[in-house]
Amino acid sequence: MLPSGRSAPGSGRDLTARIHARVGIATGSVVVGDFADEGADLAPVLLGEASRFASLLQSIAEPDAVLIAASTRDLVRGLFEYRAGSPVTATESPEPIRIWRVIERERRRDPL
Repeated sequence: MLPSGRSAPGSGRDLTARIHARVGIATGSVVVGDFADEGADLAPVLLGEASRFASLLQSIAEPDAVLIAASTRDLVRGLFEYRAGSPVTATESPEPIRIWRVIERERRRDPL
């Protein structure tokens, strides 16, 4: 692997590339399993509200953003700084889902 910002020997091309990720995180019960007929070569299936919400959040996240559902924010409260997003509507949910964008890790103050 070449260090970032270098070119391959003799190529004269810059291989620097910026990768943009979109992340959606939701917390809840999920069932993972292989529900295909015996002998079928399929990937495992995720079933559950949390996996559907996480997928939805990932699909609406901007590049380089992490969106989390209320279920996840409740568990990591105080660890990150957040900005509230507009609630989103999922076809499986009767009510809009409250979401937050993770801004940065919470800066903890020295207890002294």
